[in-house]
This record gives sequence, C-alpha cells and structure tokens, in this order.
Amino acid sequence: MKRVIAYGFFSDMGINTGENAIKNIKNFIEQTNNKEWNLQHIYLYTGKIKKDNEQIKEINRLIENKLVDIVILLKFKHLGNNRKDYFSFIDKALANDVDVISIGDRFTTLGETGKINYRILRSFFEMEEKVKAKRKENRGKER
Repeated sequence: MKRVIAYGFFSDMGINTGENAIKNIKNFIEQTNNKEWNLQHIYLYTGKIKKDNEQIKEINRLIENKLVDIVILLKFKHLGNNRKDYFSFIDKALANDVDVISIGDRFTTLGETGKINYRILRSFFEMEEKVKAKRKENRGKER
C-alpha cells in the first residue's frame, strides 16, 4: 500500500477555496483508479506563499523519515517563490524514494519515464542557472 499525502495552497478570496482544493486532490486520486494508494492527509495552506510554512515543514519531515511514498501537489508554485524551491523539494523527495506529482503542472516522477523526464528538466534548470551566473559575472567585469 502506497502512503499518499497531498499539499496545496488556496486563497480564501475568490473561487479557489479549500473545499475546491480538497475536491481536486480527491478527484485526481479517484481518476488514477489505483487501489494501492492510501490518502493519509491533505495539507492546505492559505496566506502568503512561502516555502517554510508549517505544512511544508511537516511534509519534509515525513519525506526525510520515509513515512510517505507519494506527495501530490496542486501546483509547484505552492512550494515557494521560484523553481529552485521546486527542484530542491523534488530532489529531497527522490533521495528518500518518494515520488512527487503536481496535478496543475501535469508532472510526475512515478515510473522510470517520470524520473527520466525530471532529470532532463533538472539538467535544463542547472544549465540556465549557469548561464545566468556567467552573465552576471560578465556584467560585473564590464563595470
């Protein structure tokens, strides 16, 4: 049985309510039709998006202690303010044999294909970061 937890941010203003977040997560799990998944908890956060909120700390603790097998996110952007936050989260999860799914981003590390796709995306991100650093370094030399 796969231990599954989910996390999402929602605004308490407008139509994206906590109830809709829960409904989206449960619908996704139902559509997978995977009887091996056991949804243990849904963590929801409302307020300013930040990577160090209590729910993310708890999820990280579960990952590090290998108490979860799959983390479902509503969207990556709910993890923090930039892609580095997303990749750090996924890297930590994969290092602890935890798969990550982002419903809104249509992303998964499930299966070998999912992990290969992640490694490709990770490589592009690292190359982009190197290019940015080089540009910054060159601008500093021009001054």
